[in-house]
Amino acid sequence: MPETRCRLENPLNKSIREDVAAIATRLCDGGAGALSSLYDRSAPRLLRYAETLTKNRADAEDALQSGLVRIARKPRLLARADQPWAYLVRVVRNEALKILKKRRTGSSL
Repeated sequence: MPETRCRLENPLNKSIREDVAAIATRLCDGGAGALSSLYDRSAPRLLRYAETLTKNRADAEDALQSGLVRIARKPRLLARADQPWAYLVRVVRNEALKILKKRRTGSSL
């Protein structure tokens, strides 16, 4: 029986990284439907990640929306990133953290 080794890199992750990189280039070039494609390809994972951070579905949706608005306004930042998928995750993470910060400061007043 051949020895099986645990692969550190999930092929699904590689696929999404490649897809986001290709979509980022299309988005930067003004490709029709590129933002929609980016949402369709990445939203389920980004939403789960944001919900993990915020512990709230509505806040997670807001973080995802805000992150994609930031990308739509400055698509070159995503296209020029060394790792566009990681950049996109970071943008959504930062938006989720902003929401958490607002929630904390709002509840302490």
